[in-house]
Amino acid sequence: MSRPVFENLLMHLVNIEQDQDNLIDEYFPEQTMERYQFKNMLDNYISKMDYLIRYNIGVGEKGDNQLPFVVINSTVDLLDMRTRKTHTYRMVTPDNNKKAHDVSIFSALGKALLLQEVGTVVTVRILGNRLRYKIRSVRFAG
Repeated sequence: MSRPVFENLLMHLVNIEQDQDNLIDEYFPEQTMERYQFKNMLDNYISKMDYLIRYNIGVGEKGDNQLPFVVINSTVDLLDMRTRKTHTYRMVTPDNNKKAHDVSIFSALGKALLLQEVGTVVTVRILGNRLRYKIRSVRFAG
């Protein structure tokens, strides 16, 4: 991984850790099951990101921005297992969901993809349709 991408990824993790309570309160102000699930997701997210940064990233001048799993602010290439077409999406928080190919981490597709590794096939129900996608690549868009 290139040094600038590594530094952006590290800053992203620090921001998530520092803002965790505010994020929970912002998106789920009431004590609900969704709030509890989101808190658990953030805990898992922070843990997995921390492990990646500490132990699994090779940083170099000639590195790229490829990641082993889907994170917030990453660009994900998905292979539709039925049509065999590739689709590209950017994983975002709801307040950044502004472009045509942005996928909120709270959407059905976003929940199915977040923290999944490259090569994984995910199944998601959208508007009554069962869709299967294989994660082909993940790049940090930061």
